[in-house]
Amino acid sequence: PIWSHSSQHNDMEELQSQVLDLFRHVHSKDVFEAFYKRDLAKRLLSNKSASADAERSFISRLKAECGSVYTSKMEGMFKDMDLSGEVMSTYSAYLKGEAGNQAAKSSDIDMDVQVLTTGYWPVYPQYPNIIIPNSLIAHKTQFETYYKSKYQGRRIVWQHSLGNCIVKTKFPKMPMFKELVVNLLQAVVLLCFNDDGEAGKGYTILDVMTKTAIDDRGEAERVLLSLSTGKDGTRVLKKTDVDKPGADDDDDDAAATAENNNAIIDTSTPKRKKPKKLRRSVFDQDLFTFNSNFTSQVHRIRITNLQMKETTKDRENT
Repeated sequence: PIWSHSSQHNDMEELQSQVLDLFRHVHSKDVFEAFYKRDLAKRLLSNKSASADAERSFISRLKAECGSVYTSKMEGMFKDMDLSGEVMSTYSAYLKGEAGNQAAKSSDIDMDVQVLTTGYWPVYPQYPNIIIPNSLIAHKTQFETYYKSKYQGRRIVWQHSLGNCIVKTKFPKMPMFKELVVNLLQAVVLLCFNDDGEAGKGYTILDVMTKTAIDDRGEAERVLLSLSTGKDGTRVLKKTDVDKPGADDDDDDAAATAENNNAIIDTSTPKRKKPKKLRRSVFDQDLFTFNSNFTSQVHRIRITNLQMKETTKDRENT
């Protein structure tokens, strides 16, 4: 209803006014800008902004308060999103025409590209050597050819850490395919488990890093943990903790020695040992395998990657 829309608009205006009242008392406005820009980028790229009009309205207020230089990068982000929509519209028409690549047209994979201008957006980690699946290479090459011919002189640098995918997966205990909503790094790691490694034992983190060319140990660990130790209904991989040789034996020997030193015979039923909780870290010898027992009632399963903990240094850089 019109009344409801007007009411929501007035509420948003009032909220923005309250935020600006607080903003005027902030001394480090450059720090506010850095964090606001980072969160705005996340909302825009993941399409999770509650209202694009409200976002633009607040930026206009910041511009009136601090000047055009203060909001130039934020406004540039919105220009990039608008331009990306236009680029993908003309690219789709190009693919449907005779110039479209037949291999890409015959594929059942759809690819959407967001074109970002360096300087407007926060700095993101890059993985230039990551091994892209063959099914995506044709689309990647096709888009590069189109973009360079239309915008001569521009250089494309792919931000693989921002990519998202929908991966169709068949689990043995479920009749229908499941769709896994993951980021590109998670998708690349998942594809390693189309087989179970040497002798069916699975893969270590070092094996995965070699097969995917993800050279950041911390990121590889976060990806594997997100796929194996996340919340219920998302553990599509199985993690087996392999402790250092002799660790368990030492504990058993110590327990046996303690029993021998006590001359009391316990005839009660021995207590069952509680299963060990999986470590929230990855050792080199830990093994990961495809979880063949995975089940879920949900058709499309979103698996969020673990976030890197922000250090004091990171906050200072921001």
